[in-house]
Amino acid sequence: MKKSTKIIIAVVSVLVIVAAVLAILYFTTDIFDGIFKKKGTPKEAFYEYLGKTASGDMNYEQMLANLKKAQTESASAKGKMSMNIEFGSTLSEYNEIAKVLNKMEISFDSKTDPKNINAYSSMNVKYDGKDLGTFEVITDKDTIGIKFAEMYDKYLTLTMDEIEELLEDAGMDMPTTGSASYSMDNIDVNEIVEILEISNDELTRIKDRYSKVLKDAIPEENYKSEKEKITVSGKEINATGYSVEISDKDLVNLATKILESLKDDDDTIELIVEKANKITELAGEDTKISKSQIKSMIEYMLPSLEKTDELTGEKVKITVYEHKDKTVRISLSMGSDAIILDSMEDGDTTNMTLKVKASGREMTLMNISQTKKGDNAYTTTLSTDIQGLKLEITMDTESSDSKEMAKMKLYLEVPNTIKATLNVESEAKYESVNIDKLSSSNSTAIKSLTESDEQKLAINALNYIDKNMSTIKEIGTSLGLKDEVEEFENQINALKTQAPASTTPEDEDDAA
Repeated sequence: MKKSTKIIIAVVSVLVIVAAVLAILYFTTDIFDGIFKKKGTPKEAFYEYLGKTASGDMNYEQMLANLKKAQTESASAKGKMSMNIEFGSTLSEYNEIAKVLNKMEISFDSKTDPKNINAYSSMNVKYDGKDLGTFEVITDKDTIGIKFAEMYDKYLTLTMDEIEELLEDAGMDMPTTGSASYSMDNIDVNEIVEILEISNDELTRIKDRYSKVLKDAIPEENYKSEKEKITVSGKEINATGYSVEISDKDLVNLATKILESLKDDDDTIELIVEKANKITELAGEDTKISKSQIKSMIEYMLPSLEKTDELTGEKVKITVYEHKDKTVRISLSMGSDAIILDSMEDGDTTNMTLKVKASGREMTLMNISQTKKGDNAYTTTLSTDIQGLKLEITMDTESSDSKEMAKMKLYLEVPNTIKATLNVESEAKYESVNIDKLSSSNSTAIKSLTESDEQKLAINALNYIDKNMSTIKEIGTSLGLKDEVEEFENQINALKTQAPASTTPEDEDDAA
């Protein structure tokens, strides 16, 4: 690999890691909260109220703990889904399909055992209350088994190598990690978690160092405060706006100060090297970066930041609005245009609104409402209505150390096009699970199917279709395929007369 290419990869890796760390610190820690203990100046108040917005209920440590738990502990889950769709005048020819979909209910069940790389899932389909059968899937390390008991009483299995061969025969490539063929054994989500993992001591050290850089980089005179009447969630309130104006020159100065501090920050550079090299390793690349390379790149980048001849001095204004010691609005503006995020608490409910202002007009992009219903129990609603396009998502969630439950209702309306409602319910439990291992007693390799097995499959398929013919005819008639379905029924009846006598899976069970 050329030296220039290695440098480019290293630069990109550094920028990605720095951006990720800053984003994590901003959204999941109290990086701004508590930097300034007094509100004696607009600058101090600006960061205090910005910090109150950024902190949230979940810290970074808790986020990682939850992610680890989901990837390392065995769990079971179950749920169901239904829908109601109506197409408008522009898509009215699809209403026959909608009527069929509206009569369907899908339920699912799953079990996961991350330690043994073992998982089970099933999906049951009902049409107008009639059970059409259940598809089951087991993944057992590098083997996948699929069963539809109404047709065959064992799992039909394929190994990942066999799937790769099938894809190659179809002119498709198997996803790879480096030079190794894809395998479930190659996937270790814990390695991804390790990339994100940073100790509390490290977070605190980075926060203290770079919050000071931020504080010192932007001049005190850039900060202002002003009393203002604003309307939030339909209520007019007296607020205090704490703002900072940042020019492109200020941003260059901030970038310079960060790089200068990073150049002498061996601990953070070592952290960047560790995480960046882990990322390239997971991507299957051999390229590595070192601490000396990063320092050399910083030395190379700093002189270019000093060239500010092309900068215009154009300013961006960030304002945080405080009311009764709470942040109720954040505004990012350039001239008369702005992006605005409002947030107002009303008892146990927090209402948030995202708006934009352009060419003198203000438009609401999204409303978010969250109501606390108890310990770790919430009702959250997200809605938007832009030029007649309506979207509303309502979700009830409740969680504990061992269980998570959720109910979601999604409504979408596009004028003259579609009205659709989707309902989903799910419940997940962290608990020990029992998942069958694929073996000769419960599975058959597809490549090893005998002529007798294939005959059994064909006969059972005919019996299944015959058993559900009334439903098939109803669906076909709804789709305007009455003649085609009648012809299909005639063909099935003809095939049945030619097939040898056989038993269904249900008959075999009864005989046993």
